[in-house]
Amino acid sequence: MITLDSIHTHHEYKTWLNTLEFFKDELKIFKNRLSEVATKNSNHDVLAMVEHFQNQILIQHNEMDTLRHNIKQYENKLESSMKENIVAADHNPDPEFGEHKASIDRFEYLFNELRDDCLKFFSKVM
Repeated sequence: MITLDSIHTHHEYKTWLNTLEFFKDELKIFKNRLSEVATKNSNHDVLAMVEHFQNQILIQHNEMDTLRHNIKQYENKLESSMKENIVAADHNPDPEFGEHKASIDRFEYLFNELRDDCLKFFSKVM
């Protein structure tokens, strides 16, 4: 029997994975825009900022891959423990859930800062 706690946890992980996919798509858009800016500008300062943002996008992309991997690994672990003993799996607090939530929250905060910075940059140079 699957309980409400199990359903909530599973739903939370699926939400996180969907959020990461959305951010991944957004990074593609930023990357394309940066390429457009680079081809239309020869100003050294602008090109330096393009390179800066390209590096930040790469860092965020790598972080997303790590988060996605950790979430999927944890979900596999959760599924396995539920198969072993559903009651124990639902009633034992798991500190990893809080750690994953904190990681996702931190990532979202940093991603939103990057988004804001990119949008300001695009508005100045386009």
